Amino acid sequence: MLLFLALPPILFTAGPADRPRIEILTQSARPLTPSFHAACDPAPSFDARRVLFSGKRTAADSWQIYELEVATGKTRQLTTGPHDSRWPAYQSRFFTLDAPTPWDQAVFVRQGNLHTCTLEGKDCHQITFHAAGEEAGPPAVAWDGRVIYPLRANGKTRLFAVNLDGTDVALFSNETADFERAAPGEDRLYFAAGGMLKSLSMLRPSLGAKAAAVNAAEPDLLPGGAVLAQTGQALVR
Repeated sequence: MLLFLALPPILFTAGPADRPRIEILTQSARPLTPSFHAACDPAPSFDARRVLFSGKRTAADSWQIYELEVATGKTRQLTTGPHDSRWPAYQSRFFTLDAPTPWDQAVFVRQGNLHTCTLEGKDCHQITFHAAGEEAGPPAVAWDGRVIYPLRANGKTRLFAVNLDGTDVALFSNETADFERAAPGEDRLYFAAGGMLKSLSMLRPSLGAKAAAVNAAEPDLLPGGAVLAQTGQALVR
C-alpha cells in the first residue's frame, strides 16, 4: 500500500508480507510503528498530521485499527475484538439533526463488510451487508462523501459505492478491478485492473475505463492531480 502525506514525505508499507511495517520517506526511510509486531494499510488524514493503519502489537493479536500522530509517534487503538479489522480510511464529518456537533469517523473492513466508528473508537457498526461469500476490499472516500470500494464476488471484482452512513449501496462500475484501494479525484477515479492503471469518470463511470500505458498497482493521487503508483518494487509518478 502506497499513500502520500505530502510531496515529500511519502508513507509506504515495507518488509515481508507476514510482518509488514509502515515507514515514512523524506530523504531516507524511517519506521513509524517500531513497537508493533506488524503494521500496514496507512491512510493519512486530510491535514496530513495523523495516520490510520492496521496493526498487530504481537504476533498472536488480530488486526486492529489504530491512529498515529505523525509528529509525536503516539498511537490510539480504535477497534477491538477477535475479528480482523483492515484497510481504514478517514471519512468526512458526520452529523445527525439531534447531535450537538458533527464528529469525525473512520471506515474499515471487518468480516468482508464495511464498518465505521468514531476516532475515539465508539459507535462501531456495520454499514454494508453483502451476501455470504462476497468480500469488500479497501475503501476510499470521494470528494462528495461517498465511499468507493472493490467487492469480490463469484471470482470477479467490481467497484461499488455507498454513502458514509451506509445508504444507497450501488454498483459504481461494471469494469473488472483488482482487489485494492481505488483513488478518487474530482474528475477521475484511478484504479488497477490486471496490473494496469485505469481511470473512470467520477460523474459518468458508465462511459467505461481509460487505460494508461503503465503497469501499476495501488494508485493514489498527489497534490496537483498527479498519480502515484507502484510498479514492481518502485514508485512511478
